[in-house]
Amino acid sequence: MPLIQISDDNMSGTAESHFRNVKVTNWTGDKGRAIVNLGGGPRPTPKTEKGVPIYLHDHFGPGRTARS
Repeated sequence: MPLIQISDDNMSGTAESHFRNVKVTNWTGDKGRAIVNLGGGPRPTPKTEKGVPIYLHDHFGPGRTARS
């Protein structure tokens, strides 16, 4: 399971999720395991055209933002 589980339904088309200073410690399991994804289980067809973008602020260093 991911650290952050997201939704792919964005009813307004303007939704965003912002996380700051996400630190991953004592990460166990596969090295390629995702920090952010839709989680386990079935993948139903999204109800909306756009998903919800995720911003991880300062994850790769101060002032550096990752977008998923």
